[in-house]
Amino acid sequence: MHWPASVGAKLSVVFNGCIYNHRELRQRFKGVYRSDHSDTESILHAWAALGAGCLRELDGMFAIAMFDRLSRELWLARDLAGEKPLYFMVAAHESMLAFASTPGALWDLARGDAGRWRPGIDPTRLARWVWKGYDEQPPMRPIQSLPPGCVARVQTNGGGIRVEISRWARDLPERDTPPDLDAIDDAIGQSVSLRLDADVPTGCFLSGGIDSALVAGHASEQLRKQGRRLRTFTMRMADPAYDESEAAAETARVLGTDHATLDYPASSPMDDLTTLIDQLALPFGDSSLLPTYWLAKAARRHVTVALAGDAGDELFAGYRRHLANWFLSPAMDALAALPWGRSHGASAAHPKSAGSMMTRLLEASRHRGYDDLLAIFPSPSLAAFGPEAEAMLPPTRAVLDAPRLDFQEYLPADLLRKTDSATMAVALELRAPLLSPSIIRAGLSSPMRSLLAWGRNKAPLRALAARRLPDSITGRPKSGFALPLPSWWRQDYAGLRTCLSDVLSAASPWGEVDLGIQFSAKAARRLLDDHLSGRGEHSQRLYLILVLALWCRRLGTVR
Repeated sequence: MHWPASVGAKLSVVFNGCIYNHRELRQRFKGVYRSDHSDTESILHAWAALGAGCLRELDGMFAIAMFDRLSRELWLARDLAGEKPLYFMVAAHESMLAFASTPGALWDLARGDAGRWRPGIDPTRLARWVWKGYDEQPPMRPIQSLPPGCVARVQTNGGGIRVEISRWARDLPERDTPPDLDAIDDAIGQSVSLRLDADVPTGCFLSGGIDSALVAGHASEQLRKQGRRLRTFTMRMADPAYDESEAAAETARVLGTDHATLDYPASSPMDDLTTLIDQLALPFGDSSLLPTYWLAKAARRHVTVALAGDAGDELFAGYRRHLANWFLSPAMDALAALPWGRSHGASAAHPKSAGSMMTRLLEASRHRGYDDLLAIFPSPSLAAFGPEAEAMLPPTRAVLDAPRLDFQEYLPADLLRKTDSATMAVALELRAPLLSPSIIRAGLSSPMRSLLAWGRNKAPLRALAARRLPDSITGRPKSGFALPLPSWWRQDYAGLRTCLSDVLSAASPWGEVDLGIQFSAKAARRLLDDHLSGRGEHSQRLYLILVLALWCRRLGTVR
């Protein structure tokens, strides 16, 4: 879109996302508007008035490319939380820049003109991907991800291209303001109201947890005043240990929503996984990508826009590891000195059990601390599968504020990348009301003692949920949205085990790709044997190994 909308336009924009406060922006930045609803048009008028400074005025998810024809500058910008992806690359001799919403588009471009772009694998980045199953930066050169809350200013310089990256977002607040429950509740209500503004069918994803229940509660109240009922959706999982559909249905009954429990689509997990990895073009190791995709695919038959409770855990300390890290971080050195413990993953206990969590915590304290708690291949396991990769990992760092770190790293690089990929694959727009700027500030400015009051996670949101929901819902333990992978591998569900066995038996398990580091197929086969025999629980590691092989196949021949 161009501004002014005539010959000789000064600004041209390419935009992916949604600006929820575009009606407010139209009132603030008055001018000649050619539509009464385009959020893209509101960006142009705001940029014409404030330049890149207008990014602070946007409440939304966005990846923006703005070209200023007068200064001959290109600006690339990404939203504060990283809901929308934005990748770019500069040619080897700085003669060209390309940008896209997916790294796969840039990779295909680079492989098509290898002399200009010199595509290859960055082994240090790849080591981080195998370690955790995610990283902000792709492991393929010369592709870069623009970090959340940042803007890239692209200028021509003596025939070359210069890129300057800086943060447009203000510094994240200090934890010095006790949470105001009424203010947070009002902010959630206002954010939900803005995100319900759509001219297409809209619904809400509903799990058994309190975050989506809070969002759905506000949405249901607002729509009820208009004489409408909110449509909510959840996915029924085959394994009762991973199924939240009954809990979600109970929440829906309390809130009075028009609820639907959706079943798996009749398709093969291997086919869907291959499609998703091909689309992502990344060795993405979060197995909840599959059920998220299935939920989005089933919901898309009913709605075009869906609200979700994403980010409540990262903003308000919702994970058990947040509580454990807060209590035990002062004693990590003492924990590391304890004489007992086993190699990570050796226990066949359920991965979400208290015993498994304690084992992970103790072993993480011996190696890379909190970062190893998030790892699929913690340091000892990675040393066995890829010793060179383990040696490339960053040094141990002290993490005193785990939720803040998760907001900055885990949320954009894993969770938001997953939901964006899964929903965009079926043309469903997912909106996250808890990621409005005001709620982000409220969560990150709350002292940890307020978030973890009485030894319980996410105390402010629990208190708000208690205003609408019974104890049977607000007191329910966190479950998560996961696949029953431990049994799937043992049962060879949909041929997953057969596929992995074939990969590991091949002469070149990683195909024709020069990864720059070696990963041991023998060690991978040992993990599979241990898992099948019950000697260990390695389901997530086996999934990541399979994904790594699919990703290498997607890359093609790179030498």
